[in-house]
Amino acid sequence: MIDGLLSHFLLMPNWVYNEVDIHASLGEVGRFLAVDTSTENPHNPSTRFNLHQLYPERFEADDLCGFKAWDYDWMIENTGCKWNPTISAISE
Repeated sequence: MIDGLLSHFLLMPNWVYNEVDIHASLGEVGRFLAVDTSTENPHNPSTRFNLHQLYPERFEADDLCGFKAWDYDWMIENTGCKWNPTISAISE
């Protein structure tokens, strides 16, 4: 029982690290960025990819409440992680 729980825990896609270099004007790149004010410290918002532009228009519900239909599965399949990507540096 413990081995099954442990292997499930170790496979949970909580965090990944990828580096992407985008060669475009800051204005062009800015169309895909959004300021995220939902962080723990609203006075220090982070910038992240504007993934809602890429999300499907609606997620089909797996259950009556729609609980299983949130973006978790979509995020795993399309980004490899359950969290939205966060940008750590932008330079011109």
